[in-house]
Amino acid sequence: MRSGTLPLSIQVDSDIFATFVPHRVRYEHVKLGLDISTHSAIDGPMPLLRHLDLDPTGENTVGITIHDVPLLRTVILTGIIVSRVNLPWEQLTSLTLKLVLPGECVPILQQSPNLVHCTLHLWTRSQVINHLGPEITLPRLDSLVLKMSHGAVVTGFLPTLIVPALRSLNCSEQVLESNLVDSLKSFISKSGCQMGHVRVTGISRVSSELNSFRDAFPSIRNFVFAGPDDTTDDEASDDEGNSSDASDDKSSSDSE
Repeated sequence: MRSGTLPLSIQVDSDIFATFVPHRVRYEHVKLGLDISTHSAIDGPMPLLRHLDLDPTGENTVGITIHDVPLLRTVILTGIIVSRVNLPWEQLTSLTLKLVLPGECVPILQQSPNLVHCTLHLWTRSQVINHLGPEITLPRLDSLVLKMSHGAVVTGFLPTLIVPALRSLNCSEQVLESNLVDSLKSFISKSGCQMGHVRVTGISRVSSELNSFRDAFPSIRNFVFAGPDDTTDDEASDDEGNSSDASDDKSSSDSE
């Protein structure tokens, strides 16, 4: 290969992936969108791997154990692979799980105490479910994105998370359930976190009701409220939405 011995960043499908398999010791950033019917493609030491994104396209995905990846810190998993992959979760600092059942998140989060950034896009087989899982402590988590996919409504999930270092929350309205202010108060009080940014999507309330957030949480400098949101994580973080006192926040930020 022309790259010689340089680290590799690859995004491939099943048609050409076999070409790269002999060079897996040089993988640094990898995105695989394929039907992983065998784990030989990523079975073996990958000493340079830092970023892994797995998005299988079929139901033939088998169980995969990935080891000997000492530099791996960022993982993105979509769909069926979430329940079929075993990773060194404890070393991850950034984790994204897309189209995942709430119960599938629990064992992974329990093994991931060093997460700093976490994004969860939950879905359910029924339209509404009440999550009754155990409490999970993520002591280093700084930012959390928690969304519902495909019209799913999952209640009871946010209260199971104890996140004392959390500073940024980006969530669907359904995550905070019926009383948005009380739910957020309970969550912050339980975790003892000092948040500076809260973004809530799917908001249908009038602006006068949303102003109650500002009164209830004077220490949170930036509240953003937006309508229905099906964007990706990166798109969502760039969306300015409809922010109460947005101009004040911007002026404050610009002056710092």
